[in-house]
Amino acid sequence: MNIKSVEDYFPGMDIIDSDIEERIETIYNEVKNTEVDKASISASLQAESISYQDFYNILKIDPNEYLEIMAEKAYDKRIRYFGNNVSLFSPIYIANYCENSCKYCGFRAQSDIKRAKLTYEEIEAEMNALAATGIEDVLILTGESEKFSSIEYIAKSCEIAKKYFRVVGIEIYPTNIDDYKKLRQAGADFVTVFQESYNKKYYDFYHPAGHKRSFSYRINTQERALMGGMRGVGFGTLFGLGDPIEEAFKLGVHASLIQKKYPQAEIAISLPRIRPTHGADETLIFENI
Repeated sequence: MNIKSVEDYFPGMDIIDSDIEERIETIYNEVKNTEVDKASISASLQAESISYQDFYNILKIDPNEYLEIMAEKAYDKRIRYFGNNVSLFSPIYIANYCENSCKYCGFRAQSDIKRAKLTYEEIEAEMNALAATGIEDVLILTGESEKFSSIEYIAKSCEIAKKYFRVVGIEIYPTNIDDYKKLRQAGADFVTVFQESYNKKYYDFYHPAGHKRSFSYRINTQERALMGGMRGVGFGTLFGLGDPIEEAFKLGVHASLIQKKYPQAEIAISLPRIRPTHGADETLIFENI
């Protein structure tokens, strides 16, 4: 099937009744043209419970001027809600096959990297060795290829992981509600998905082919995962693909709307590492988008 637009769905993709995507865009449009001055920033920093406008104002802050104030507020919030606790988890890739063509990614289908997929025996050995270090939480990752990393394969991996770890997270290709139910029954607790870019213009440019091309299907992933019974969901975006203020704001709004709609869910935000990669599109020119 020829998918011509980021709005399109591929055959077999769940289409759920959700207005989250539209609400993210509406809220952003309501705040993006407001004038942010020192008075509004000061008021937002002093607010006990911040609004979406406050959140946008804070993102517009000059870090050279407000860094210390932000650091103090962040410390106070962390102590209030989390104390001095630090939770460690370890990622483990069980496969790196991918069927998408994301221009920035070294895993893209056109990359000449060496591909690999662990056997169940190898997964067991890796989980055993990792658990022996004292790590209690694990994140299972694959490339985005259902052909090489089927739901059954990932589910069996979760079953193995659950024998060794308190919490099992997965960062795989977006899938349907019934698939998340299977993964939950197999031991998965958490689903993390990076939207990559919340701007459809940039998303369209960076994702020319593959199931990932469907912006709407991807942005509703966290909701489908929760509908499938997952305990929690994670969000992320790749800063550098588009305007970082827009990306950060929409990321926060997305997580907030899901938290309000599913108050029982645990929510996490992931930040990408900025590292060189082999196999990305070297002709990528940001200014030409």
